[in-house]
Amino acid sequence: PPTRVTRRRYTGAGDPSWNYARRDLTPAVFRDWPSDFPYTGADDFKRLDEAVDTEFYKLPKLVYHIDEGAVAALTHFYDESIPDGSDVLDICSSWVSHFP
Repeated sequence: PPTRVTRRRYTGAGDPSWNYARRDLTPAVFRDWPSDFPYTGADDFKRLDEAVDTEFYKLPKLVYHIDEGAVAALTHFYDESIPDGSDVLDICSSWVSHFP
């Protein structure tokens, strides 16, 4: 059976009072990266919990991975950037989407 969600997600979609400061992240993203691969062995990619994934995913994990300000910022960005009537395949969301 489907899981019933009882907590409403506030995204600020369509509400101009949800206004968050914008910062230029270009310097942080487009910086000089190391020329050598920084990882050296299998331990660099070892998980904290090495149990089989089926155990972890037995129960739904209905969590939010970003805070409300980030949700509002993404929702406003999508609202400004994606024209009305567009077809969108939201493959990066989980049980909740940030599209307005």
